[in-house]
Amino acid sequence: MGKVSQALTNHQRVGIDTNVVIYLLDAVSPYASLVTELFDLIEQGRIQAIASTITMLEVMVKPFQLEDQDAIAMCKEFFDTFPNLVVSDVTPAIATRAAQLRARLGLKAPDAVIAATALEANATAFVSNDPHFNRIEDLEVLTLSDLIPQEV
Repeated sequence: MGKVSQALTNHQRVGIDTNVVIYLLDAVSPYASLVTELFDLIEQGRIQAIASTITMLEVMVKPFQLEDQDAIAMCKEFFDTFPNLVVSDVTPAIATRAAQLRARLGLKAPDAVIAATALEANATAFVSNDPHFNRIEDLEVLTLSDLIPQEV
C-alpha cells in the first residue's frame, strides 16, 4: 500500500486542489508518483474525487496562454471523462460556504471556492500541496510535500 493509499484509507470522497491535477497532467517531480497513485485510486473507484470548475479554469490557463490546442483538448477530456471525478459548478451553497471560509480563514476566493466545493460534496479529505488548507477543520488535509522525504 502506497503513502497516498495509507493516508486516505478512511476516506471515500476526497476534494482535490488545482496543483494536484497540474502535477498529474504535467508529471511534475517529485509529486508525479504520489498523484499517479491518487488518480489510480480514483480511477479504480476506491475513492470519489470532487473538483471545482475553478480547478478546471486554473488548470487550463497555461495551455491557453501557450495556445496549445492539444493541451487544451487534453484538459477538457480529462475533466469530462476521468472516472469517479465529479467537477462541480459553483452553486449558491458553495458560494456561501466559500464566503464563510474566506471570512474566517482569510483564504483567497478561488481557494475558498475549491475547499467549499469539497465540503458541500461531503468530502472528508482534501488533497493539495498548499499548507494553508490545513486551517480547514472540517477536512482532513493531505499535503503532498509532507509525503516526500526531506533531505537532511
